Amino acid sequence: RKELKSYLISKGCESSLGSALDNLLLRFDPSITNYKENYTDYSVIECSGDLIRIKPGFSHVFYEHLSDLCSSVLAILKMEELLGEDLVLYKKYTRRDAMALLQFETMMIEQSIGGYRCDSERPVMAIFMKTHKTEDWTHIVDRFTSPSTLDYSSKPGQKLGGAVHSWIRDNEFGDYHLFVAKDSAEGTGFYYMGKMKPHLDQFTNAPHEGKNFVRMHFTLHNPAEENMYEYLTS
Repeated sequence: RKELKSYLISKGCESSLGSALDNLLLRFDPSITNYKENYTDYSVIECSGDLIRIKPGFSHVFYEHLSDLCSSVLAILKMEELLGEDLVLYKKYTRRDAMALLQFETMMIEQSIGGYRCDSERPVMAIFMKTHKTEDWTHIVDRFTSPSTLDYSSKPGQKLGGAVHSWIRDNEFGDYHLFVAKDSAEGTGFYYMGKMKPHLDQFTNAPHEGKNFVRMHFTLHNPAEENMYEYLTS
């Protein structure tokens, strides 16, 4: 209990100790939940005084699975600490949620946000990329070229020297955040892939059927994790 309390204090969450223990022990308040039964007997944790421990009597295989689960959670928490931001690597966000966490001043509906949005007040850009397009959009080459690099097409009506290219040129060292989904079947969520940097010397005009596009090239600060990369590109 002391170690848990010390950890919560270090995160500025000392008041969450009671809530954390209630969750570990499956203690639910029946006045504010639909749980009418006492579920504490089903918890794998028991608490006695200052001691929090796993209940005895479980099999060796169970302990291995529980240890693996705890290691995975700790790794995720460590990654969140390394990022030091509200956005969590590989977590799913809708466009609106991402815009809110990135503190964009103007909020819009999902369709209006579209494939990307540049902040008018700060050097912050959010890009929402789908790696599998329908046949009608095959000319839009939004793809990873490696776990750390990608090509991305602007909206129609853009060209070198235009609004988007000029914004990126003027904010070359700003914050560029990448969100990726495989296709529309995944719903409205996009996986957060982290920050990236633009390579302006590799931006090109890419006209198609009378419409102008800009082909952009970016490099992720942290290469995509192998399983995530394979999923998004397969």
